[in-house]
This record gives sequence, structure tokens and C-alpha cells, in this order.
Amino acid sequence: MSRPQRSPFVEFVFAVVLVSFAAPATAQQLLTGDVEAGLGYADNLNLAIIREDEVGAGLLFGSGLLMASATSRRLEVGAELGLSGSRYQDYGDLSAVRAHARIGVRRELLWGGWAEVYGLGALKDYGDPARDAQDLAGGIAMGQRLTSLLAWRIEYRYLDHDAESDTFDYEEHRGSVFAVVGPAKADVVAGYRLAFSQSALYMTLEESRTPRGRGQQRQISSNSFGENQIAYRDDTHSHIGLVRLRYRPLRWLRLNVSYEIAAIVASDGTAKTQEVSTSLRIIFR
Repeated sequence: MSRPQRSPFVEFVFAVVLVSFAAPATAQQLLTGDVEAGLGYADNLNLAIIREDEVGAGLLFGSGLLMASATSRRLEVGAELGLSGSRYQDYGDLSAVRAHARIGVRRELLWGGWAEVYGLGALKDYGDPARDAQDLAGGIAMGQRLTSLLAWRIEYRYLDHDAESDTFDYEEHRGSVFAVVGPAKADVVAGYRLAFSQSALYMTLEESRTPRGRGQQRQISSNSFGENQIAYRDDTHSHIGLVRLRYRPLRWLRLNVSYEIAAIVASDGTAKTQEVSTSLRIIFR
């Protein structure tokens, strides 16, 4: 009798649970929770080239995390389980519920900085079944607090996004650099990301019948942004800038206001922009 196969996500969650209980008994252990709620606005969801064709929408989002960590000397092992969701106004196909598990090992370095290696698995359930996906990611990060008012962080992440439809599949290589200015109670985070990936772009049914449209691979009919739309996958790279203001009036409460803009360049050199602004993050610990 053949043995039933478990999904990589299930195996990853199992590994996270093992890590959370395998910490040495002599280590300092900590269990915390994190609850987040927010609202935002996303501009140019369909990545249109012409301004008049851009589609924007407001969104609501929330998440909850359960985190366990164990620290021994200069080494910290952490694991977390989380559930999050987002709801887009008027564009239910893009709304999603996400469950994830993450494990990471963080090491304090002799020169005063730190380094971390982590892995993450997630399941995403969208309003459009073709978008439903399974994520596996891994990355490495380094950082340092230089003074009481200045810190930096760099990160590389690889992500494999395996969707039900090949049109929404993608792999991503992303590098990030961040600067943090200000004390722990109130600071400003400024960052830049460069990502090489694939993106789902859109064209009309009529355009898909032209030589250019017929040349695009991995197409699927989509009503996400209106009738007679075709979604197709294309190689892209993205330049992303963000600014985040963080204020922590209480030990268990943190308020965030952030702004993010992305310039997404398709394989033919066409540039598209997307803007996102979010606010209000509430953390209970």
C-alpha cells in the first residue's frame, strides 16, 4: 500500500513545531503574541501602462501570530505560526487568507551586529481559485545598531510561489536594504528593494488575438478587473521604495504609518508603477 504524500507546507509546519519544543531546557524561553489590524490603499492593481486604465482599491488587513523563542548565550532560535487576511474593496478575487509557519536562527556577532537564517512556508486561499497558492521561502539577513538612534539591515530572500494556475506561478529573488533612524519608541524606517520575478499582467481579449498577444505564454481568462480580460505571466524586475513611521506609546501597542511605491519593469522594457499606503498596526505582547 502506497504511503500518502504530505505537502511541503505540512512538513514545514511539523518542523516548526519540533523546533519550538526542541530548545534546550537551560535556554531562556519566551512565548509571545502579535495582533495586527490595518487599512490601506493600493494604486494600479492591474499594472496598467496608461494612467486612465489603472485600477485602485482600498483594503483592510489583519493578522495574528504566536511566536516561541529560546536564547542561549549569543544564539536565538525562533518559531512562529500565523494567520492573516486581506480584503480588497470591489476586487474580491485579490482578497486572501494566509496561514504560515516560520523558523529562524539568529546569531549575535562579535563586532556587535547580528545575522539570521530563516525558512518560511505558507498556504494562500484567494477569492479566485486559480490564484490559490503554496509558498516556500528562505533567506538570510544581517543588521546592526550603530548608535541609540541609528541602525541598518540587509536581507536576501528567495520565494517559490506555486499557484493553481501557471499564470500566477512565480519565483522571486529579492534583495533589501533598510536604515532605521530614531529611538526604539519612535523611529523612521527607509528601505529599498530590488526583485527579479514574474508578474501577472493583463490585456483585453481583442489584444490577446494580435501577434503580440499570441506571443505571450501561460494565459488564462480573468474577470478580476472586468470582463473580457486575459491574464498572462511575464518576466519582470521591480524597484521598490518604502518609508515607515513607527511609534510605540505603550509597551504592548505600536502604531505604524507606511508608504510604498514600486516601479515594475516588464520584459519589453515597459515600466509600470504601483503605490500602497497602510496604517495602524497593533501589537500585543
